[in-house]
Amino acid sequence: MNVLAFGEILFDCYPTADKIGGAPFNFSAHLAQLGASVFLYSAVGDDALGKKAIHLAKEYGVNTGYLAVCADYPTGICKVTYRGTEPDYDLRQESAYDHIPSPEPLFGKSFDVLYFGTLACRNETSKASLRRLQQNCRFETVFFDMNLRQNYYSKALVKEGLVAADIVKMNREEFSYVKEISNISDSDIASALHKICQRYEIKTAILTLDSDGACVWDNTDGFQSVPAKATEFVSAVGAGDSFCACFLYHYKMGHPLSVCLEKASLLAGFVVSREEAIPLCSKDFLKNLQTI
Repeated sequence: MNVLAFGEILFDCYPTADKIGGAPFNFSAHLAQLGASVFLYSAVGDDALGKKAIHLAKEYGVNTGYLAVCADYPTGICKVTYRGTEPDYDLRQESAYDHIPSPEPLFGKSFDVLYFGTLACRNETSKASLRRLQQNCRFETVFFDMNLRQNYYSKALVKEGLVAADIVKMNREEFSYVKEISNISDSDIASALHKICQRYEIKTAILTLDSDGACVWDNTDGFQSVPAKATEFVSAVGAGDSFCACFLYHYKMGHPLSVCLEKASLLAGFVVSREEAIPLCSKDFLKNLQTI
C-alpha cells in the first residue's frame, strides 16, 4: 500500500514539553507502524525543529523524500491547551507548511491513497500545490480528513475537499458544519451521513464521536457503528489521526467495515491513554491491530 500524505508538520507545545505533531504527520507515522509505505509531502524550516522532525519521521518509518526544507519560514508550532477534555490549538502563522513547494517531481506518479486536510490549505501557496498534485498524479483513493482548526478554513475549501474525496472523516463539530453548509437538517446520523455521501459523491463517510464511539456510512454496506474502547483518558491529541490510519489500513486491505471500525477504535483507545499523539506500539499490539 503506497500512501501520499499532504499537509502540515508541526510541534505541539505543551507546558512541559514539545511533541511532534500535525494530523498528516501523525496519520503517516501510525500508518507506517502498521506496515504501509507512506510518503509525506510537506515542508519544515531550516531550523532545529525541522531537523528534529525529519529525524523523527525516519524513526517512525515515514518516507521523507518529498519533505522540503524551507529556508525562509520556520517549522510550524501549535500551543495546546484544553477546554475540559477537548484540546484547543493556537497555530503559528507563516510556517514552513504554509509554503509547500509545487509538486513537479511527483507528476505522473501513482499512489494507492492521497490523504489531506484543510489546515495546510490556509495559505495559497500550499493550496495551489495540493491542487496541482491532484491534477497531475493518479490516486486510487482520496481520503479527506477535514481537521478544521481555528478560522483557517472556509465553506468553499471544505466543499472542494468533499467533492474530491472518496472517503471523508469528520468529528462532531465538523459533521455539524458540513450539515449546515449543505442544508441537511436530518437529526438521524445515518440519514445525514447518507445525504452527505449523495450530495458530494463520496463513497464512505466516517464520523468519530469521542466517548460515544464512531460510525460510518458506506454506499455499498450502509451504516455501521462501534462503541469507544474503555480506557483511561490522558489526552485526545492524535486520537482521530490514529483512527484514520488504522481504518484506512484495513479498508484498503478489503476487510469488512466492522473490522475497519473495530481496529481503528482499538488504536484510538490506546492513543488517548497516552500523552503523546504517536505512542510506539508493542509488537504484540501491532500484530493484533494488523490481523483479523
